[in-house]
Amino acid sequence: MALFKKFAVTKRVKLVIMRNSFKEMERSLIEAARPMGIPTLVIQHGLVGDPNMSDPLCADMIAVWGNASIEWYKRFGHKADRCAVTGNPAYDELYPRSFADNQDCIRKAVCAKLGLDPAKKIITFLTQYVYLFGTCFSRGNKSSVEFKAVLDAVKYLPEAQLIVKLHPFDSNADFYKHAIQTHKAGTKIVLIKEINTLDVLAASDLAVIVDVSTCGLEALILDKPVIAVELHKTVTKLFYADGGAAIGAKSARDIETAIKNALYDEKTRALLRSKRRDFIFNYAYEIDGQATKRVEELIHKLMGSHQQRRANVDAGVINNEYSLSKSFM
Repeated sequence: MALFKKFAVTKRVKLVIMRNSFKEMERSLIEAARPMGIPTLVIQHGLVGDPNMSDPLCADMIAVWGNASIEWYKRFGHKADRCAVTGNPAYDELYPRSFADNQDCIRKAVCAKLGLDPAKKIITFLTQYVYLFGTCFSRGNKSSVEFKAVLDAVKYLPEAQLIVKLHPFDSNADFYKHAIQTHKAGTKIVLIKEINTLDVLAASDLAVIVDVSTCGLEALILDKPVIAVELHKTVTKLFYADGGAAIGAKSARDIETAIKNALYDEKTRALLRSKRRDFIFNYAYEIDGQATKRVEELIHKLMGSHQQRRANVDAGVINNEYSLSKSFM
């Protein structure tokens, strides 16, 4: 704390920004900043809600992706005016990829790079590796069981192609390679890691995810049908499927049926499409390429509040909670 206080005075710090406010270092910074009248801001990282056992809000404010995050924090007694709805700055990259003409160009480029046929259906399975993040999961490679079930399901779709996109922290490439090599089916399967995930999703006809992966939200934004797979009996809720935006699969047999319906059944496809807009708005706000700008404006407003907060501290008034606006729309 002493080091931070010296740094804050020397550099005239007006705002502390962090990705969470519950770990030891972040909470220490908050406790050091508050008596100095320095506001603290969290920028939401990852989905908020039951599946991820999201962190408590200890900072003064949080820039959230959508209204669903506000409702989550309200459940734990936090006031709505400590949340500012900005959208996810990272999703500004999705905006140009959401247009059909751009997706056609991306599809051709991805297919050329991976040796796929753009005229055939492309299914993308995105692995999930969550142990490193210390979340409620503790299985390390969370995708192994689901992946084997997906491989079995595509046996019956020789006209389709399967892209297996490894999570950046997934170090089990040998497992996937072996499973693919021993898989007896006519489906063309490609294992990749380095290609931009957003480009792969934009090029795909269907995304298959392990439930709670943010790739599901990205696929929805790109107007792709999503299958959320969770084959472990201890999990009773499916985040995307329970929200109506995706097809849920809790058994290997469910996966096969879900893939066929998502690709070929127009009634299913139309129903999923009708649910996407509200789900996206609730969890990611507007996909307009302006989320970074909204966060930037929020940062400037908070920095501008420093002088008044400093005056309050000097007057002996220290607020344990800070609010700027109910939302930032």
